[in-house]
Amino acid sequence: MLDRVIHTGALLAACGLLLASPGVASAQGKKKKRDAPKGADATWQVRKAPTITSFSPKQGKARAKVTITGEHFDTATKVRFNGKTLRVLKVTKTTLQVQLPRDAVSDRFVVSKPGFPDSSADEAFMVERAPKISSFSPQRGDPGVSVTIRGLHFLPKDEVLLGGVAMKVTRALVKMITAKVPAGARSGRLSIRRGKRVVATSKARFEVQLPPPVISRFKPKSGSPGTLITIEGKSFDSKDQVLLGGKKLKVRSRTATTLVALVGRRQATGKLTVRGGGGRSVTSTAEFTVVRPQKVKSFQPTYGPPGTRIRVFGQHFIAGDQVLIGDRTLTVRTLASTQIVAEVPAGVRSGRVGVRRGTRTVKARGKFEVQYPPTIVSVKPMGGPPGTVVRIEGTGFTKGSSVLLAGVRLKLKKKKLPSQLWVTLPKTARTGRMVVVTSAGSAQTQKNVKVRQYAQLKSFLPKKASYGALLRIQGANFQKGVRVFINKTELKVTRVLGNQVWARIPQGAKTGTVAIETLGKRITLKQKLTIVPPAPLLAFTVTPLKARRGSEVTLTLTPPRISVSVYLDGRPLPHKVLGGGKRLIVTVPSDAKSGYFEVEYKGRRYKAPKKLRVR
Repeated sequence: MLDRVIHTGALLAACGLLLASPGVASAQGKKKKRDAPKGADATWQVRKAPTITSFSPKQGKARAKVTITGEHFDTATKVRFNGKTLRVLKVTKTTLQVQLPRDAVSDRFVVSKPGFPDSSADEAFMVERAPKISSFSPQRGDPGVSVTIRGLHFLPKDEVLLGGVAMKVTRALVKMITAKVPAGARSGRLSIRRGKRVVATSKARFEVQLPPPVISRFKPKSGSPGTLITIEGKSFDSKDQVLLGGKKLKVRSRTATTLVALVGRRQATGKLTVRGGGGRSVTSTAEFTVVRPQKVKSFQPTYGPPGTRIRVFGQHFIAGDQVLIGDRTLTVRTLASTQIVAEVPAGVRSGRVGVRRGTRTVKARGKFEVQYPPTIVSVKPMGGPPGTVVRIEGTGFTKGSSVLLAGVRLKLKKKKLPSQLWVTLPKTARTGRMVVVTSAGSAQTQKNVKVRQYAQLKSFLPKKASYGALLRIQGANFQKGVRVFINKTELKVTRVLGNQVWARIPQGAKTGTVAIETLGKRITLKQKLTIVPPAPLLAFTVTPLKARRGSEVTLTLTPPRISVSVYLDGRPLPHKVLGGGKRLIVTVPSDAKSGYFEVEYKGRRYKAPKKLRVR
């Protein structure tokens, strides 16, 4: 009886615990009510939530079978993976065996039982799928740089290789792996190794940037073909090349700090270069001189004054070679294997150019002509209009001489070297100093050569004028001495400016064309100047025009004049003044004959337009 009471109390306590959980109460409410255990020895069984402690294997391919280990499993326990319920192959209180689906991807296992919350594994099961590398960054870098690889289906134990060399993985996720470039790595493709197999490779290459090489020194500084050059420095690589003057040398031995290279038969003097991949390169500041017998091909220029720098072209020149003109030594300014620049000293005479080394001298073809600066003794004439031929006399004139006037080069008409040159003044010539230039120097006149441009006639004003009027002519290049004409009648020039001339119209000039004459050249305008005679100071008429002797005749004056004298055929006649000088009354003399009346005013006589008939 006591046992039953104890069991009943335990049962009531257990029921109280179950009812305390809303989830359990809800779950129990949905199930069919169970009968209490019957019999004096009957007991209640308490149900518990399932849990996962581990699973094996930890990774595998799709369709793999996995055993999940835990507690409180039974036939009602379900397993989910990727959100799908898996078929349970075997079940015990502590194990569940399931099989992954074909399309499974890495995920955590989740177990569930009616009336209890879900329980998931602490870690994910890694589904082994062929990984893919979609990209990586950066694309290049030095050893030690971290490279982030992006793609799909990466596993924690996957290895990353760079050109076959393992990289240190610092982070591994399903879609991203981060790894460091190891020391000594070379440029290459990135790959994923799983176990002993490479399962993915990048399309692009990762470029490992090695530090640039450094040349500290090399020895010897010169030598013949077959000489071994030892280059000392740092950051040399096993694949670095050695070049001399841009041509490869054969490397006999190498370390990270030393390279030994062989000078070939066809090698020429030049600078040493150590060149590697990725743009790594360094060139020595000094040249290695390949010693061969000197060869002289040509030189430039072929003439010039003392101080001229001659460029001697050839091959195999080395330090210590001398340049000669005749037997005189020139000053070497620069020296390279194929060119020497030397300066001609004062006092050197023309002669052949050669290069001497020790007792051996090799000469070039042709002579160098030593020239001296030109001088100008005279220029005749010292000016003139365009087209004038000017003769220049002096010394030191050469084939390449040129003549300039006011900075403008003139065309040579004739030359008689070395003392005479002839040039023609062009239309565009301007007044200025005349200069003769040669390769040896230049000389100029002390005074300006005056260029007198032909005048240009454009227009004139006024278009109509009387005697004594000033005619203003417009144009260009008017100079002192310019002459002005109307037809053949010359006008007196009163004023001359650069582009204007004033001239007075003389008595007797007639309507015609205007012309100017300068430097012996006459220029005429087509437009004519109209000469208008000046208006008279007095005009008069006679009435009647037929009169008897002793009769009176009236002279009507325009304008009225008082102080006048009257004449008939030169004979003075008395007269009466009427109307304030508007009319003059004259009596025809008894012995008068037909003729013209004249009226004199201020010393000038004015003749009647018509003749008086005396009867």
